[in-house]
Amino acid sequence: MLSALLPNISANASEKVCQVNLAAYGFSFKLPSNLNFSIPSVVGPFSYSQVQGVLSQSILDPVAIQNWKASKELEIGARLAARDARELVVLAVASSYLQTVAAAARIESQRAQVDNAQAVYNQAQVRKTAGTNARIDVMRTLVELQTQKQRLKSLGSDWRKQKIALARAIGLPLDCEITLSEPLVSGKAAIPDSASAIAQAFENRQDIQGAEAHAHFVGHLLHREAFFQT
Repeated sequence: MLSALLPNISANASEKVCQVNLAAYGFSFKLPSNLNFSIPSVVGPFSYSQVQGVLSQSILDPVAIQNWKASKELEIGARLAARDARELVVLAVASSYLQTVAAAARIESQRAQVDNAQAVYNQAQVRKTAGTNARIDVMRTLVELQTQKQRLKSLGSDWRKQKIALARAIGLPLDCEITLSEPLVSGKAAIPDSASAIAQAFENRQDIQGAEAHAHFVGHLLHREAFFQT
């Protein structure tokens, strides 16, 4: 689009070799035969060369100016859209990573539940042997122990699925074993003020800036159409 506003320079060079038939132009020379001189009826061959250059410049072209401005906004919007796509990928990877870490933390918590259920079951067995506990209490603790073990197996399966999803998100082979080196720790995060958060979003979010660039692009197109109508 910018090329329509810049000077256009063109040049060409040529060389020609030709002959001229004078009789075709109506020239016929008949000299007396006693003269030792004659005028040829064909002139040439002879050659000539020429070099030409043309420079053109548009002084004022409102349509080209609006097209150039629109193309600039379109380029800015495409660049911001690419950045927004990168941020979405980062968000997806971070979310998958946190879900994987949280799944690992749930497994550790469930293992503690299994150990606790195992200790209760062992205690019930000892009391039953000592005659201070009924058999139904032993069965109740056994059912609780089996339930906790089943929950642990289910959480382990979910954790493995989450690691596969994380590997897919970051481009690793799906059969690659991922080891999380940092556990999930709790921390207090300050709640930002709504007005400052909205202002920061308008200033830094790529999707909002891309929407503004697209609105500017549409505005330049409307200006161009208005010029055509006038």
